[in-house]
Amino acid sequence: MMPNEKQADKEMEKKFLIKNEGVFKEMLTLLRSLEGINNYNIENFFSKKREYRYFDTFEGELLKEKILTYIGPLEMEGASTSLRDRGGDYVLTVKIPTQDPDERNEHEKPHQFPLPPDMDFYQLSPEEFARGWAPLKKIKELTGDKTLQEAVRLEVQTNRFELYQDGERKVEIALDDVLGKGPFNIQKRFYELEIERKEEGSRGDVKLITDFFTNQYTDNLKEFPLPKWIKALKLIRGEELW
Repeated sequence: MMPNEKQADKEMEKKFLIKNEGVFKEMLTLLRSLEGINNYNIENFFSKKREYRYFDTFEGELLKEKILTYIGPLEMEGASTSLRDRGGDYVLTVKIPTQDPDERNEHEKPHQFPLPPDMDFYQLSPEEFARGWAPLKKIKELTGDKTLQEAVRLEVQTNRFELYQDGERKVEIALDDVLGKGPFNIQKRFYELEIERKEEGSRGDVKLITDFFTNQYTDNLKEFPLPKWIKALKLIRGEELW
């Protein structure tokens, strides 16, 4: 395994849409005031903003009159290819679905070659970034080996809380404010709760934390397992998610 390269890692996570900004802020305030949830201690919290570029492949140009209907093969498969800028370090992430709707195989590859100091993140192509990388080859198979093109950008302000039990990291909670940016300056915002099993956690841990939120916010959460970029594309096309 190359340094800093994340091998295939089965995740188990629950994703919920949050009804509106008011509920999102209420949940964030609540979590920041708690020392723990049930028998889990909240030991780490961090907040950061990142911009992502997601890619799919298209038969032709994304004409304005077709943007409301066009769906690429990666979106249809539930797979994804994304680039994010960590401030001088660019990371390519590939996620491929499994038979379990709550699990996807995830692969990460930081850049492994020098980039010019004036490199434009928005001009980077995944195919130049990681040519020959096995997970990207799998993505290319799903697209019929067509050229990857940017489908949508996401600006994500994430707030993450790590939950421990007996010194072991069990679950991570993320409250995300997501702005989707599409062609023709179309922008759509939504709010999301993610509850993810970590290395030493189990499905039971995820269920207990999920129950905490669904019991308190019954009418303000909607389970929606689709990835963020697909949610954003649906909103940009004019679909209602709630």
